[in-house]
Amino acid sequence: MKRSERVSEIMSQDVVTLRLEDRLSEIRGTMIEHHIHHLPVVDGGRLVGMLSWSDLLRVSFGDVIGQDPESADKLLDHVSSVAETMSRDLVTLAPDDTIRHAASLLAEGRFHALPVVDDGRVVGMLSSTDLVRYLYKQYWA
Repeated sequence: MKRSERVSEIMSQDVVTLRLEDRLSEIRGTMIEHHIHHLPVVDGGRLVGMLSWSDLLRVSFGDVIGQDPESADKLLDHVSSVAETMSRDLVTLAPDDTIRHAASLLAEGRFHALPVVDDGRVVGMLSSTDLVRYLYKQYWA
């Protein structure tokens, strides 16, 4: 493994982003449709937060158990908003950060995905899955 390889070499570049005005029910559907668990929230193209599947579960878990999806979505939209649910204290990567640096952040266990930001704008996402795929290719493929 090269110690100087950059995050930009393995990050996901086709990033689905959210806006502050999006409804949580739509976001839940987007996460299911695209099989993703972490979405950056942008305002005017600038990163302002992150919303994860865990965040949605936190605000809805007790209220939606046993309900049909349509009722659960209506309740989810009534309970909270993107701005109230998202994380604002973000750790980000730059495209030129090393994969080693990204691995050290993900290894702390506080995050499962990190937005890759250039001049305040999201240019990619790096997930623990991206990192495991990279390591697999380096050592076993």
